[in-house]
Amino acid sequence: MGTGFGTTYVDEFGQESFVEDKQTVVIDPGHGDITERSRWLDGGSTFPPKAKLDNQNAVFEKDLALEISKAIIAELGNSCVALLTREGDIIEQQKYLEWRINFSNKNNADVFLSVHCNSSNNPEASGMYVLYSNTAGKNLAASIIAHQSTMNLFQNPLQYSEKTVIYAQRNQKNRASVLVEIGFMTNTSDLSKMQIFATQIGKEIATGVKHYLAKP
Repeated sequence: MGTGFGTTYVDEFGQESFVEDKQTVVIDPGHGDITERSRWLDGGSTFPPKAKLDNQNAVFEKDLALEISKAIIAELGNSCVALLTREGDIIEQQKYLEWRINFSNKNNADVFLSVHCNSSNNPEASGMYVLYSNTAGKNLAASIIAHQSTMNLFQNPLQYSEKTVIYAQRNQKNRASVLVEIGFMTNTSDLSKMQIFATQIGKEIATGVKHYLAKP
């Protein structure tokens, strides 16, 4: 939260801006970066599986995650300060996950929401689920799931996790950190929904975020 007067925010390019105090939501489109772990652009999951980045007919998780993330930002509107960790591919090498966490910390995020698309060796695996690592994250995850109607829900839609970027922020007790797995790119129905209804999915996630932020 801010100081009661205003807060300085830092965008992905390091540019600062000052706005009146509102709750801050950081939306993190998964993948789409180059890190010391990969040394090449990380496309995330793909359809068809293991597609190369130069395959113009393939679908990449990094792009679907970004499209849905932009829809979340648009729907949040002026209800909060909504920031994207990336607005395209990050082609300068970053430290794995750390740059995303630093972005969240610099902006004193009240909410950190990482957006991903899943994959599985089982083509029948389907549905959305949300990972959390602390109580605030669990409450946000429940709100997101409660307002989701486009995607089917995974058999266990709320899952505690000690992995990923959200676990690294677990000690930020007032920060609700979650990772949303929108659906499975290896399931034809899920993939079709994510491609066709990306804007609606983003709106539903944003509605869950707004309801969470509105609670005292």
